[in-house]
Amino acid sequence: KKSWRSNVRSSFNLNWFHEKENLKTNGRNFDDWHRNLRILLMSGEKEYVLNAPLGDAPAADAPEADRNVYLARKNDHEVVQAGILFGMEAELQKRFENYPPYELVVELNTGRNRASSPGP
Repeated sequence: KKSWRSNVRSSFNLNWFHEKENLKTNGRNFDDWHRNLRILLMSGEKEYVLNAPLGDAPAADAPEADRNVYLARKNDHEVVQAGILFGMEAELQKRFENYPPYELVVELNTGRNRASSPGP
């Protein structure tokens, strides 16, 4: 018996996220943007991409199953990275275009926390 998530996974796309407001350069809408991103990724079972870095590729002589798992995860990371970048204003896209998704969101959140902290 297939779960509803199986059906969602096969048709996963980021169109809904792109219809929402882009992340502003000043970060004032980060919380809403981040929540929308997580909701969308949850529906496609890709939220894990935001929880940890991809990690290193398995060795060339690793079992094929391990290599396939890594390649599937790498693909998920690339799809999520493209979706995140597409959901940003141009200035942020340029700044973060080479960041993997986990590091990108960590940096955005860290920068937002620094900007909202009171000065010395």
